[in-house]
Amino acid sequence: MSRMPLRPALAVAAGKAARLVTRARGGGSAFPGLIAERIDPGVLAHALARVTGGIVVVSGTNGKTTTTKMLVALLRAHGREVFTNPTGSNFTRGVLSSLLGEVGLNGRLRADLAVVELDEAHALRFAAAVPPTHALLLNVARDQLDRFAEIDHTARLLAQLGEAVTSGVVLNRDDAFVARIAGDLGPGVAVRYFGVDDSIADRLPELQEQDVRFGDDFAPPPAGADDVLLRPADDRSFEILLGPSGRDVVGPLALKQRGLAAMINATAATGMARLILGDTFDPGTAAAALAAVTAPFGRGEVIDADGAPLELVLVKNPAGFTVALGTYGGAPVATMIAINDDYADGRDVSWLYDVSFESLRERGVELTSGIRAYDMALRLDYDDVPVAAVEPDLAVALERFLADHRGEPGPDLLHLHGDDGAAQTACGPVQSAGLRGGGAMSQGSKGEVHVVHLYPREMSIYGDLGNTRAILTRLRRHGYSPVLHDHHPGADFPGQAHLLLGGGGQDSGQARVEADLAAIATRLRELAAGGIPMLMICGMYQLFGNAFVTVDGVTLPGLGILDVTTQGNAKRMIGPVVLDTEFGDVVGYENHSGSTRLADGQAAFGTVRSGFGNNGEDATEGARTANVFGSYLHGPILPANPRFADSLISYAAEHATGAPFAPADLDDDLADQARTRQVRRLLG
Repeated sequence: MSRMPLRPALAVAAGKAARLVTRARGGGSAFPGLIAERIDPGVLAHALARVTGGIVVVSGTNGKTTTTKMLVALLRAHGREVFTNPTGSNFTRGVLSSLLGEVGLNGRLRADLAVVELDEAHALRFAAAVPPTHALLLNVARDQLDRFAEIDHTARLLAQLGEAVTSGVVLNRDDAFVARIAGDLGPGVAVRYFGVDDSIADRLPELQEQDVRFGDDFAPPPAGADDVLLRPADDRSFEILLGPSGRDVVGPLALKQRGLAAMINATAATGMARLILGDTFDPGTAAAALAAVTAPFGRGEVIDADGAPLELVLVKNPAGFTVALGTYGGAPVATMIAINDDYADGRDVSWLYDVSFESLRERGVELTSGIRAYDMALRLDYDDVPVAAVEPDLAVALERFLADHRGEPGPDLLHLHGDDGAAQTACGPVQSAGLRGGGAMSQGSKGEVHVVHLYPREMSIYGDLGNTRAILTRLRRHGYSPVLHDHHPGADFPGQAHLLLGGGGQDSGQARVEADLAAIATRLRELAAGGIPMLMICGMYQLFGNAFVTVDGVTLPGLGILDVTTQGNAKRMIGPVVLDTEFGDVVGYENHSGSTRLADGQAAFGTVRSGFGNNGEDATEGARTANVFGSYLHGPILPANPRFADSLISYAAEHATGAPFAPADLDDDLADQARTRQVRRLLG
């Protein structure tokens, strides 16, 4: 027997020791992998070297953990010995930490296959160490843009993963970003698809974000005999068609998880299992295996909380939250929502404003909790969803939630959480809480105010639609009648415009609007000169300046409404921001690579107290000329900063009606709490 090399041996021994310590202390699941990797960067390849049946990577924005668990169950039901990373730690070190619990003293894994869940960035790091034989690529949506910057970047990461695969991929035929990866694969790599049957194609918006796909000419590839399609019978039971003819099916079956998303995850897992198993795949065995899969931790999992069934649902991006609300939002259950902004699940909560919470209006929400509890309550308030209580302490909030509804007849309690930490608290010890009421809307109309949102699809991927939502809601509550005009490329500019809004977008989004922006430039300059208020965020802020100079030195002319020039950088400026402005403290979140300089005499919007601002050097943030404001602040900026929002409304209302702004007495306690708590966090 050959002796194990010293370096891998030391790495495995140290990693196993670290694993014992962290398990005893309840520590993080990735730490042992970090220790082993530091000692031997090649330890992952060493551990998996004798896994000859296949190395399968499952990646994409939503559904990775559930789909991985289903795929592992399918393969094991067919007699395969499978290694996986079951904790949901989808970084490379999380996989390595799981391996340390499985490998022997020789550091080698004994298994037929390895099926690992990895996030889009770490999947490439894994592939660099261990080329995957197979990849199951699920979807692309807005998620953790503070890490990935742009959706297009996430799509490119998945394409690069596909290029690294040596044997076969299974792609989502209904997702344009994913289906197109088929053209990037190496020679000889088998391509299979999963998707929905044509009979339910109208439900695709429940699974995707159509607003980030720009209505391009994408058409799903035709389904072949080796592909799999989902055909639901109702909200719980479904069949998986093995090929479009429907002659062979898996099912009918019902999962332990509810909803369309769980069904499509099962379909994806079936597609990959069928590719790997070939002729040994058995539909009956597959149906039984899928029906027996329990929900992964915090993802539709039902736990017993002091005798009450508590359902935990992970939500961390617009698509995922929309799917959850489509599944649970109309149910007559008591609901608690917990939102954090820790690194692993994204520090920017702007995305909450790209989700509609109207389905929660009738029952309301019992509690919001977590680090951003007041931000969540504020978001719900802008959809007129009543919130009974706000308690940032998760343990205290959960105790109250359970106590208030213990013994109630009927359906489950529902706990929507923005990260696994919130779910962990729901499963741990609980302890008391605090209350808060809501505000009222002014009646009658003081006049129409026409609001124009420039390029809401192309230039609003960072939650900036929330600014429009805030303006419309506050106008109504102040007693005015807002009229919204969404201006899209190539359309006629609205005849009336009393307030203009624009947001941030990807490079591809900016390219789509440049020609139209040039066509309406004269009109925009006239409106600005006439005192019409405008708020332009991030990419639109740059386009309203004199020019944008790319990293390659190419100068792209702007509108020149704001006397600023932006230089592209390789490094992005990302993080929470606090400004000192004429409207008091203003909070938000920045995520930009452009470095903007103000010309002499150009006023800034604010002074940076925490964050980068225009360029990270001169403490300026944004710009203001008359009633035109430019800023890098997402968040979105207006909901948590109502004084600034109402200043824009006052300028607009006076232009619209010819009379002074007549504000109502609005209750802005939630906004004030959200803002001041963020200021204290960042400034101490």
